[in-house]
Amino acid sequence: MKKKNKGRTTGGYAQIVFHQLCWHMGWECSVPTFETYPYDFVVRGIKKEPMFKTVQVKQAYVANGSNRIRVDLRKKGKRGKKKSYEKGDFDYAAVYRPDNDEWYIIPWNKIRNIKSEIGLTLGKWDDYKIKKRRSSAKV
Repeated sequence: MKKKNKGRTTGGYAQIVFHQLCWHMGWECSVPTFETYPYDFVVRGIKKEPMFKTVQVKQAYVANGSNRIRVDLRKKGKRGKKKSYEKGDFDYAAVYRPDNDEWYIIPWNKIRNIKSEIGLTLGKWDDYKIKKRRSSAKV
């Protein structure tokens, strides 16, 4: 896992946990062959849609030592500068909140006009929170 300043972790852990979410939810999940795509996964079964959808996985973090939970919704651009995602980059953002092991599956059309980040502590995003199904597998 990459460490960012102030102890935030990004990327890899949320992607690993997303595989587990797909398994628990009964979704088919695949990783693209190349890392140059603007999405992390191709998934079938989100919102009971029969077609495969592209998913960008993001991990939430605590903003500047406050109680606010934030999610950066930008991608890396040229020379390390971040830029906004564009239409067609992905269909859903899967946002992982590690402090309470919650997921939000947010459609692109709900975040397309956001330039940098969203705050999960606002009730606005609660409709997109995923309720995990119990697994029938016995371990």
